[in-house]
Amino acid sequence: PKMPVCDPEFMCCGPVIQTYLTVPLARSVASSLLPEGLELAPLDWWSDDATYPVHFIMSEQHNVESNQASIDYLEFIEALPAVQWDDAHADAYAYRGPFAYWAKSYLDQEVPVLVGQLFGINKELANVRQACDDTGACSYNITARGGQDDGASLVSARWAPAGTSVGSNAYLPAS
Repeated sequence: PKMPVCDPEFMCCGPVIQTYLTVPLARSVASSLLPEGLELAPLDWWSDDATYPVHFIMSEQHNVESNQASIDYLEFIEALPAVQWDDAHADAYAYRGPFAYWAKSYLDQEVPVLVGQLFGINKELANVRQACDDTGACSYNITARGGQDDGASLVSARWAPAGTSVGSNAYLPAS
């Protein structure tokens, strides 16, 4: 059953539908997603030392309510499953790690972007498009919204149930 998550003092959320893709990126690329002070944590479950897993989460948020308004929106989250404070910063924290790090998020609605930014989350307004057919094959496309890069491709992914071909799995433009 779909249960809403609700905090009457702040907001209530209806169902959230998510698709997770874990993509092995070159360690140098994964490291470049981290701010100063953080580093990739060792992973005993990841066997390729040349790459590091990055989670791409495509979400449909439904009936997010606040101040008697309700909104549906699409959100793309880029996250690293295990990071830690580096040697220069570890002593300043009671827990060095590992912990997950939410590197970037793109949303198609302005209000949840602003709310996330109030909490220090790296959210950006973008054009987010999702399409699925009756076989379960889906595509997800994100393009920049506004500014000099308006319309530039940021992320594109396609996936389908096992045994169904959709071509290449993901495209990440060089940054």
